[in-house]
Amino acid sequence: MTRRLFLCCGAMAPLLRGKPGWEAPFPNWTAAEVDRLLTDSPWARQLTVPLVHKGPGAAARGVRTEMYPVVRWSSALPIRQALALAEFGPGGLGEPRAAEMLNHNPAGYHIDIAGLPTAMFPRPADLEKQLTETARISVKGRPLLMPVEVFVPAHGSHLAAALRFPRYEALTLEGTILFTAAAGTARIEAPFKLPAMVYRGELAL
Repeated sequence: MTRRLFLCCGAMAPLLRGKPGWEAPFPNWTAAEVDRLLTDSPWARQLTVPLVHKGPGAAARGVRTEMYPVVRWSSALPIRQALALAEFGPGGLGEPRAAEMLNHNPAGYHIDIAGLPTAMFPRPADLEKQLTETARISVKGRPLLMPVEVFVPAHGSHLAAALRFPRYEALTLEGTILFTAAAGTARIEAPFKLPAMVYRGELAL
């Protein structure tokens, strides 16, 4: 996936409601259906995250603003398919890089956070360090998972963080899998319902 595509996907807003378009056979998805899958689906959530900027004097109470990151399970097959369609189009899915994206099932979980304002994180290395220390995946009754790798490329007005985790073994289709992390003063919390993350009859993560 190119850096430009990564950031563009993070800026997309949810476009549709109703029956999921990705129920149609791949790759017969419209651009709007691909956009929705990448931003507003069982595998992707656009969050509203409060921010507090503390200041001196009367401003010490803080100025409240928000950011709108997208948290996405990029290791899940439907997300890999949507990203391949967004980058290569239906006619380009036979290209080697597209084929690798579609056919290689990552050994661990890949979670991407897109749409982090660069102005908040002038040093991507500091954000990498904070995410490495604070990012977690949790499922009730299972141990916490910590990232084995975090990468934050410096580019444009928004940053996109790529996090890699080990996998749980033999998850059941019950409950919620939760991603949490701290980014600056922001607390990112994205729950995903496991029963909804079934694709082609299997849990897709």
